Amino acid sequence: MVPVQALAMPIPFGISADTAMPLSAIDDSSLDRFSQSDDEDSGLRDYLDLKTGDSGPHRGVVGDIRSPNDLSKTGWGVIFAPSADQQIREALAPLLKHRGIGNAGRDPRLFKSFEGDTGVLRDDSAESWLQRRGVRMDVVRPSLGVPFYLMIVGPPDEISFEFQYALDLYWAVGRIWFPAADEFRQYADSVVHYETMAAAGVPTSKQMAVFAPSHDLDPATQAFSRDVATPMAAGSDAFPRAGEAQDFAVQSFIGPAALKDNLERIFTGAIDHGPPALVFSGSHGRRSAPTCPSRRRNRRGLLSAMTGRASAANLPANITSMLPISRMSSAERTA
Repeated sequence: MVPVQALAMPIPFGISADTAMPLSAIDDSSLDRFSQSDDEDSGLRDYLDLKTGDSGPHRGVVGDIRSPNDLSKTGWGVIFAPSADQQIREALAPLLKHRGIGNAGRDPRLFKSFEGDTGVLRDDSAESWLQRRGVRMDVVRPSLGVPFYLMIVGPPDEISFEFQYALDLYWAVGRIWFPAADEFRQYADSVVHYETMAAAGVPTSKQMAVFAPSHDLDPATQAFSRDVATPMAAGSDAFPRAGEAQDFAVQSFIGPAALKDNLERIFTGAIDHGPPALVFSGSHGRRSAPTCPSRRRNRRGLLSAMTGRASAANLPANITSMLPISRMSSAERTA
């Protein structure tokens, strides 16, 4: 292994589709571009510094909401981009109804959709959008009119990643966007099915699988498996392992154990105690040139895995379409 002190930081993840080699190191000119900021970026940095510098407990919602999993208190909302047309909205209607939007008896401040004038306008930042809602960037009080859980339905050229992750400093924000309306329908149906099934029928177990290969002569996967995956799975003197406080078990597949066969076993539920509720993975994806859109579409979701030999193999991360798994419920519920 390469000592972490000897590494030229930052180290990119990614395998070139053309050369099958790891991507080159990030050069100084790229870092300079990353470091350039406009006024909006500067304001976001101030919010981030304020939040990370706070020595008090970090809560997403106000302290009088005891359980962040109680939607009747935290609320749930959806932000529709302009291109989320009527077909998409109809496809998602069962999910919105299930979550409580438009339902009698639900507090309309906590369960709502944002679209048109209440949606994200062309020049909106997260802060300006919140200001138009009469809310500030701070610990969330859902009763003010912006629910804690928000799902963006739209592409990043209409509602930017910058907007999403700035809002995510305090709110819990996810995004979905698929090529066809039928895929939105499949997503909605699978989430509703999972959340309405009897507890005894839940297909996942209360455990997390950690999958992190460590390839020879590859500083990126070596550093990640050693400095992120292993402490997460095993804990350290300073921090407990992930999920310990929530009574989650952890199965780790790190380094030599991060085999393609084991990745398949994770998603087919063939590991001990069945399918995990959460899979955490850090590995290479495959980078295709922007001039090859068909290749990029066909190879999205590839993860590098160990093969037991010196070379790497790849298996789609979303292997539910390849293997007999009816749904990826835990992943879907994060949106």
